[in-house]
Amino acid sequence: MTVDQIKYVVSIAETGSFSATAERLYISQPAVSKHIADLEWELGGALFNREHRQVALSPLGEKLYPLMKRIVTQIDEVMQEARAYTTHKETVKLASLPIMGQYHITEALQLFETEHGNISVEVTELEERDLIASLDAGDCDVAIIREELFPAGRYVVQRLVEDRLALFVNEKNPLAKQTSVMPEMLRAEPLMLMPKYTSVYQLCMGALRGGKPNVLSCARIETIISNVESGRCSALLMAKTQEVFRSTSVKLIPLEPECISNIAVVCTARSEQKQAVRDFIAFLTHYFTPGPGL
Repeated sequence: MTVDQIKYVVSIAETGSFSATAERLYISQPAVSKHIADLEWELGGALFNREHRQVALSPLGEKLYPLMKRIVTQIDEVMQEARAYTTHKETVKLASLPIMGQYHITEALQLFETEHGNISVEVTELEERDLIASLDAGDCDVAIIREELFPAGRYVVQRLVEDRLALFVNEKNPLAKQTSVMPEMLRAEPLMLMPKYTSVYQLCMGALRGGKPNVLSCARIETIISNVESGRCSALLMAKTQEVFRSTSVKLIPLEPECISNIAVVCTARSEQKQAVRDFIAFLTHYFTPGPGL
């Protein structure tokens, strides 16, 4: 028994005609007749009396018609709900620093959209100087950014991932043998840092305690890593940068004392009023919460 066979029975009972059912359901009349014959054989009895020009339900048909009608109605309701669910998707506009790879945020977004089929996430990558303005202007609903950039109380901030500043050095650099390094050990070390407008640069300056570090230049992460690989310099970067740039010639040395930066998902109180935004933030919070024993 198939859903189509049940639909044919209901339609024939309502129209009193095999040909009218064929026209209504866009199928040939011989095909309708065959489907009904197959179903009658499966059920062990005729569903319709065909003795007169007007087709009528048999006693078995009269017995089964209410059940079949209920099934067709429920199937129609299922399809209506499915269409409403898939055609009225909500969109969460997400602005993020270019850090999604190193903090596994891309994987989280994919899982969120899989579990929330009626919500799509529209992603834009921005630098810090543009991201906050975008959030304030309402151009995005949610931002993924470093927590320390936001004043307490002005935004809704939910911490996701903790990261630490580390020294990236070439494996042949004498500092590569250290289990940790202190700021004073880096005074003469040639360094490359992130651009001055980034919070990571400010974190580095704070870690170096106001001294005059030997900064060769400031650049994007890809350029910094390639210079460290060549042995031209070392770098201060967030430790989880290694998640993306897994270079066998680069070693990470922890910095003491620790310099911590937290990645957070942030929205305004206005954006938090949207249910899709609340669902998205709740999902990310759960996704990045360590399980028991971790």
